[in-house]
Order: sequence, then C-alpha cells, then structure tokens
Amino acid sequence: MKISEYENRAGEMLKGKWGLVIGTTFVANLLGGVSVEQFDVQELLEKSGVDLGNFNLLDRIFAHMSPESAKSISVALVIAGIILVVISLIFGGATKAGLCRFNKNLCYDTNPKFKDIFTHYNKIGKTIWTTIVQTLYISLWSLFGIVPGLIIMFSALELSTNIGAIFSTILVVFGMVLMVIPAGIALIAYSMTFYILDENPDMSAGEAVEASKNLMDGHKKRLFVLYLNFFGILVIASIIPFGIGMLFYNPYWLAAEYIFYDSIAHVDENEKDENIVIDESKDDILL
Repeated sequence: MKISEYENRAGEMLKGKWGLVIGTTFVANLLGGVSVEQFDVQELLEKSGVDLGNFNLLDRIFAHMSPESAKSISVALVIAGIILVVISLIFGGATKAGLCRFNKNLCYDTNPKFKDIFTHYNKIGKTIWTTIVQTLYISLWSLFGIVPGLIIMFSALELSTNIGAIFSTILVVFGMVLMVIPAGIALIAYSMTFYILDENPDMSAGEAVEASKNLMDGHKKRLFVLYLNFFGILVIASIIPFGIGMLFYNPYWLAAEYIFYDSIAHVDENEKDENIVIDESKDDILL
C-alpha cells in the first residue's frame, strides 16, 4: 500500500462518523489514551520569528482580567492539569488499548461505539504495567543517544575557545540530533504495543512490547514517512486556538495509524504487496 493510501482510507473511514469519532477521541484524550506526538508549535513558530497575532487568545483573555481573577483561574488550571495527569497514569493504558479496539471497528465498519474505549478497563493493572514496560524500553534505548550526545555537546562548549564558534556550534547540533535519533527509532519500534495487546489480551506486557518490535522490523521507515506526511497537518491543527484543530487531527491520524497496523499485522505472508514503493529491507538501525 502506498503511503498516501493510508490518508485516503482514513478519510473514507471517517465519513459520516465525525461526531462519534471526535467525541470518542476527545474523551479518550482526557483519560490519557491518545498518544499522538505533539509539541508546542506556537512556541516553535514564535522563536522562528513568526507573529501568530490573534492565535494567542488565552493570553489575550488573561490580559483583560484582574490579577486576582487571572491568578485564581491559573491555579484552577494547574489543579485540573494535575488531576488529568493522575487519571492518565491510571487509565491511560486501558483507554489507549480500548481506542485501538474502537479504530479497529471503525476500519472494518463493525459498529464502532463510544464504549469501545472502556473495553480493557477490567485489565487496568496489566495496561498500567504495559505502559511502564513500554516506557522503560524506550527510555533505555534513548540512553544510547542521550549519553554520547551530552558528552559531545558539553565537550564542544568546553572547547569552543579552541576549536572556534562555528565548529563548536556544529558539534552541539550534532549532539542534539544524536540524542533524539535512538529515542525516535524506539518510539516507532514499540508504537504497535497496544494494538497488539488489544487483539491478544492474554499476552503479558513484555510479550506485547516485544511483539511490537518484531512486527515493526522492516517497517519503521514506512511509519516514519507516514509521520512526516502528517506533520504539515499537525502544524496547522496545533496553531488553531483552543485545541479545535486537534479535535479533527487526532481522529484522522489515529485512523491512519490503525490502517498502517492492519496492513502489516493482518497481511498474508505469502502474498507480495506490489504497491509498496519504499525499500524497507535495510531500515532497521537498531532494535
């Protein structure tokens, strides 16, 4: 399947179901079940010299409040944030696995329902442990980049007077890139863990994580290209005020991600897919 076909099929899946999908994904997000890679695009653009103007509506609202009101709302938002973090830690894994079930039913048009996201709530302990194991694996692999990256960066800063500012800057940038590469590869390698756990509830946490790594052998580059295809949409969605853009982005991306999983997990091994245009035979740098 060509990369663009994932996007097209995701759009077709969502036709006529946007209300259900947005509502379900929104609640799943509150419960910590949406693991779409996000970042502060507004801050990134501002540092690049882009004036977002009226996009910073929350700051503009605070500017018209009294200091006492702004402080009270800020405290309330912090408390709400802490509560959401606790909820995410407890229910995030189970909700994530349930959202995988929802997207499977959406993909196969087998009556997807809002209650699908609660399918694995009878296995809260296992899903919490799976999240911990998955995070541990990713963190350990990340050390392969963080440790040498930090050494290179600090060495470059210490020797900047001897090697020159330009060469020092190049080394710092190289160190920063080196720090994120193993983590990125690990994130992709273990990204199918909860899809696998949903379909194989008797698997242990370690088995599901290991199965994800094995499933992604030869497919990491392909998923990375899919990430890149969605990057432009993510930037646009992120700068739309109050998260409105993300209400539409998250379901779209998750639908495409499930189609990707389905295309590599449920394919006849004896059938050759001639539509794949990317050579993935040598894309595994590690894992």
